[in-house]
Amino acid sequence: MPGRGFVAELASMVRSCGGFRPESPNYVGADAVKSIRDALASEGYLLSSDGELQPQVLDTLNGVELTKALDAYVRRAQRGAEDAALLAGTSKDLLEATAVHVLRELWSNTTPPQHFPSLLGMAFVALELKTPENKPVDGEPPQHRLHRGPL
Repeated sequence: MPGRGFVAELASMVRSCGGFRPESPNYVGADAVKSIRDALASEGYLLSSDGELQPQVLDTLNGVELTKALDAYVRRAQRGAEDAALLAGTSKDLLEATAVHVLRELWSNTTPPQHFPSLLGMAFVALELKTPENKPVDGEPPQHRLHRGPL
């Protein structure tokens, strides 16, 4: 995120002036702090109550919070389409986090495998999707025909 450095510096300046401390005469206000925290969360970043900016760690989220964070990863990947390294890293993170989310939500699996191919395979099974190794069968549900090429 090219603007991340700017946002981090801005938060640091506001913090150094007391903008995040309610007892400070420079406090920006609870509504302003909540608004910026919400805006940054929608982009995959956390702003602590004292103004520290950090990327969201997907491993610590679940349910609706994780779904929102995954949406933010999709938006970030779409914006970074011309940055191959950013796109590759974000895409892998997104795929892995989505597979973990699927296993947690559908199977209540709190300890998904760390081995990426196993994790992905389990998510495919949980979603009743097929892999290229599975041959098409007449009358099968449409989601079984989503992918027929190599992974």
